[in-house]
Amino acid sequence: MATVSRHAAATPRAPPAFVVYALHISMLVHLHRHVLRLDFIDTCLLTSWDVCPCRDRLCTPLFSLFLFLTSRRQHIMSQEEAVPRFDFNEGTGVALGTLPCFTSVSTRGAAGKALEAALEPLHRIAYGRAGNNGKRRAALAGFKGFPLPMETEVSEKIAKLTKDRLRAVIKALGINVHISLSHAEVAAGVTKFLMAPRDDDKFKGSRPAQAKPKKASPEKRPASADPVDEPDVKKLRPDLRAPSSVPAAPAASPASATSAGPSDDAVLVQVYRRVLTMTPDDRAVLGVKALRTSLEKHFKLADGGLRHKKGIITTAASECVRALKEAEMRAAAAAVQHLGSACATSPPTGTEETAPPAPSALKVLDNAVPASTAYAAPCDPQKQQEC
Repeated sequence: MATVSRHAAATPRAPPAFVVYALHISMLVHLHRHVLRLDFIDTCLLTSWDVCPCRDRLCTPLFSLFLFLTSRRQHIMSQEEAVPRFDFNEGTGVALGTLPCFTSVSTRGAAGKALEAALEPLHRIAYGRAGNNGKRRAALAGFKGFPLPMETEVSEKIAKLTKDRLRAVIKALGINVHISLSHAEVAAGVTKFLMAPRDDDKFKGSRPAQAKPKKASPEKRPASADPVDEPDVKKLRPDLRAPSSVPAAPAASPASATSAGPSDDAVLVQVYRRVLTMTPDDRAVLGVKALRTSLEKHFKLADGGLRHKKGIITTAASECVRALKEAEMRAAAAAVQHLGSACATSPPTGTEETAPPAPSALKVLDNAVPASTAYAAPCDPQKQQEC
């Protein structure tokens, strides 16, 4: 009795070729009879793979059938995705494509991907399937809300979502529902929005960021009456290099000069006169503002009429005060020197005139008798006279 090896028994026997071709023809017949239904195509795909006698190498009839069924399945799925389960115009809300959650979010980037992922539950309810990433946004652009008969179905399917999924939907669509509420309340709020979408002004990108106004350059403040804030105004000198073709202006009359303001010389004279008449104590506390105010009253000008001559007034007053101090110091030094010389050359008075002056030490020594002759014997008158 012939024995069959274990390897030979384990190898499946290939069906005859006519069986394979017969199966191929029957599949094509059933494809036309069932109008390319997806469930039948899935069955045919599995059958064509299972009955293939040579899975390790290419089988031309079954492989071509496999490719044909796969392409037809993708085409049918794309057609079914393009047709929603209901008419979007039956909704009573605003189209999602006009809301800020769609208009202000780019199709690229993290925000666009987050929006596509958040639309998956809505796409599943509206189209019956999850849909492909990158196509959900365009497919739901005209969505205006579910019809009233679908409210129960929508609420049940939304209630099955986790709180994280609900948070993503709320954030992506800008729904006015606080996530800190209970799961049932959050699901009810999302369902209410999906039945009639609207703009709740909760979407972060709904309002474009306003450009920050540019800071205007600080305007120059008008000069104040305070001498600290008054800028130093330099005396403007007429341009001596003016062209000769321009006629010279006529000399201003005294009346016009007075109306335009006092001249610099007149101001200097009044400054010197006021400083010279002040006491040293008044000069120590002299202020430019007080001096300028008194000059304005003297010339009968309005307040601030001599503000443009502040530099001249300040310089003249300081120079005058400095000169007075130096003159006072020189006078005091001369007085002290004169007093010392007067004391040295003054004549004696009183008892100094009657009392004889005390003899000096040299005169006492000259008048004293020498010690050698003090005890000597008297000599004759002729020798004594010679001595």
